[in-house]
Amino acid sequence: MNKLTKFLMVIGLLVITDSYAVDLRCAGDCVNGQGTATWANGYKYVGEWKDDMPNGQGTHTFPDGTKYVGEFKDGKKNGQGTVTYSNGDKYAGEWKDNKFNGQGTYTYSNGTIQSGLWENDEFVK
Repeated sequence: MNKLTKFLMVIGLLVITDSYAVDLRCAGDCVNGQGTATWANGYKYVGEWKDDMPNGQGTHTFPDGTKYVGEFKDGKKNGQGTVTYSNGDKYAGEWKDNKFNGQGTYTYSNGTIQSGLWENDEFVK
């Protein structure tokens, strides 16, 4: 299984067929460089790639309008990043393996704010 396939599995984009993921289009260098990957179902990734995986700075847009802008490592959100959900909620802070981990601020669409330490998507203090 190549790394792009693993990335697709991580973000839930892999559609199992007889051979591979369907409807993936790439502009630029989606192996080792700067590229844009788009899928017919509305997912899009624009940013840096290394060894077939998002690595470095990038933007991942979901079909419902949710958008993550920040750092990736080996196809996962790692480092600093901000996600804005389609319902208006927003998290800005540290990520590890696609989860809120470290210092961060979650702002709910109703104005409520939770700021502090997060572990595995859970607010700690």
